[in-house]
Amino acid sequence: MASKEHIQKLIFTHNRRLQYLKEQQAAFGLETSPAVLIEIENIETELDQLSVDLSAFAAPWQSQHPQAPRVHIYNWGKPPAQFPKKDEAITLDWVEPGWFVTHPDKSRRPPTPEMWEQTLWPRLRQLPAETGADPWIRLEGQCAHSTGFAFGTIFRAKERYHIEVAQHVPDKDGIEYWTSTAQPPEQAALPTFTLYQAEHNISNPGGEGVIIVAALNNTPLMQILEDVGTYFGQAEAFAQIPTHQAAVTAVKGVLVLEATAAVRQQRPLEGWEAAGLARTSTQLVNHFKTRIKPDRLHLFMAAPLGLAVFMGHFWQNVNKELVFYEQTRTERVYTPTYTITLP
Repeated sequence: MASKEHIQKLIFTHNRRLQYLKEQQAAFGLETSPAVLIEIENIETELDQLSVDLSAFAAPWQSQHPQAPRVHIYNWGKPPAQFPKKDEAITLDWVEPGWFVTHPDKSRRPPTPEMWEQTLWPRLRQLPAETGADPWIRLEGQCAHSTGFAFGTIFRAKERYHIEVAQHVPDKDGIEYWTSTAQPPEQAALPTFTLYQAEHNISNPGGEGVIIVAALNNTPLMQILEDVGTYFGQAEAFAQIPTHQAAVTAVKGVLVLEATAAVRQQRPLEGWEAAGLARTSTQLVNHFKTRIKPDRLHLFMAAPLGLAVFMGHFWQNVNKELVFYEQTRTERVYTPTYTITLP
């Protein structure tokens, strides 16, 4: 791979050329030369790859905040043979019958809403008193998305906290440390979501709003939507949402947030992208909520754990009940875990 400085120089040069070509396109409109249009497309493709190459220099393989309080949470899979010592980390081992269960056929059973309300939420709410005054909190272990989102709401950005997540990245065969404060590498574009929506009788009061976050490079969006639709008994209708011809009637409105660059380039999400997408998602969710005025929101996430944590961390002014769903690989694919009233 080229040096970081060389990649940055190429990005700068490409952007300058692209700006000139876009000005030509704006000036000539439909009469723009095919050669110009082809060059624009080629430069945009090269810029996408250069952004990926540049992001590799920003991927931290070691904790950037090794002295911050550590919280180890184990939900899925087999816990380690030896947990961290009590003076090294707070450990929450929730892998046991009646809590988080992984069956031999790989299907999963998350805790019931009652278990969350009576046991798990109270335990998470104790954490700030145990971690002390340090604004940085580190999350490690094998955490479920539902627990990760809940963890983010406990250590909210609005309340002085920053979070570092030990994110397992299968495609890179290792752990990256993602931080909620991460910014794009120099010259890289800000991360964005591609939005898809479906609405049904939004003029009527009440109803349910569904939010689907898609940020996986190995699962097609249509499959993710079909899985969510299976839960509501409308798999085919949900799968058609990107075509803008979906006849979704089971809920009042659906908002799909797809991580544009990572999905388009079929690559894993980067940590700085997760932080940026989580920050921008607040406004998108609030706009959706204001438009369809649902009684409750339902959140489904097909995304890395870090994005779930950061969304819980950044979301504010939602002022709605939210039901979080965990993927269980059962007949209905997803199962509701808990209901939380977001401030």
